[in-house]
Amino acid sequence: MKAIYGVVDGKRKIIILETRKCEVCGNEFEPKKQESKYCSRQCGKKADYKRHAKYYCNKSSEWYHNNLERAKKRRQDRYWKNPEYWRSKTREYTKLHREKVRKLDNEYKDKIRHGGKRKELIQKNGLKCSFCGKMGDKFTIVAHHITFNNQDHSKQILLCRSCHAKLHHS
Repeated sequence: MKAIYGVVDGKRKIIILETRKCEVCGNEFEPKKQESKYCSRQCGKKADYKRHAKYYCNKSSEWYHNNLERAKKRRQDRYWKNPEYWRSKTREYTKLHREKVRKLDNEYKDKIRHGGKRKELIQKNGLKCSFCGKMGDKFTIVAHHITFNNQDHSKQILLCRSCHAKLHHS
């Protein structure tokens, strides 16, 4: 316990401060002031960030959108100073989060690259190559744009990887 001498309503009083638990880290501490809630300045900053997280996220997002070209340039410069380091980081992340990477890759392939048609094709035809009839899984059977226009998603077929490669490289 710690005692503080102070003046309240013109009279001197002794205020006794007991040990408290920090609201952020949970450690016990002896407060220096009566209104102290945190054991250190660092815990105070963490609490402030949590309290205003939405504001900080909006502020950084706003900066990013206003300075998009500058941010891209800065990211490229950082990458090209040491590309092997960033490639190794990508490989590490892929090894640790294999399922997440695979899921995101499938979402990209279906929604963006194939306009949501890939799932429809799989449900309609099954995982079967349209040329050779070979059965496969989601990784060996790929969607192919018949019109060779990646923006036109109306005409697509499912092919195995070998037929897809033959079609493009023949």
